[in-house]
Amino acid sequence: MPLMEQAKVPLINAGSSSIKVTEPGNPWTFRIMPNEVMQGVDIATNAYKRLNAKNAVLLYENTNAGIGNAKVFGDTFTKLGGKVLADIGFGRDVNDFTSIATRIAGLGPVDVIPTYTLEGQGLKITQALAQAAVTKGGGGTAIQLGTIWLPFGFEQKAGKAALGYIRIVQFDPTDQRPAVRDFIAAFKAKLQPGPDASPRPCFTTRSR
Repeated sequence: MPLMEQAKVPLINAGSSSIKVTEPGNPWTFRIMPNEVMQGVDIATNAYKRLNAKNAVLLYENTNAGIGNAKVFGDTFTKLGGKVLADIGFGRDVNDFTSIATRIAGLGPVDVIPTYTLEGQGLKITQALAQAAVTKGGGGTAIQLGTIWLPFGFEQKAGKAALGYIRIVQFDPTDQRPAVRDFIAAFKAKLQPGPDASPRPCFTTRSR
């Protein structure tokens, strides 16, 4: 960021949610990804009001993004009346999540598990939670929630373990679901782009 400001070259942040990216007010840095406050407040509110979640477990990598996202979710969720049963952070060197999944399984009923990590660990976490019968993919009741980007193809790798996982992913304009088709039609109608223009929205919420 300081280098881009010095060179007077715009820096577009396409995937980082940490509020520290734009909080200092660097005039040459822009984001197209909603920050952790936008994401955390929205997903916590929807978890409590739309999913009727009352108990949550925070699961996150010990990075700015992981810690920040989990904190915003936890603060918002508890203010709404929800309860955080466990706050679990882990390093990026952790590869086996069996003990964490077993710990969560012993907490009693868990409604949602906001999970903040990248694909490699995210896949292992999702599989471990299903194997421990915590999430819907393993016959449990908990729903994983995610706002840190996981790429397309994650569901194929996770298989049944990803059942019920609700997360934010990059927008795919080729997706044929009605919600996506309707969004593109509304986008074109609103902006009335020329014949050579195509919509380039940055992200959408995707539920499986």
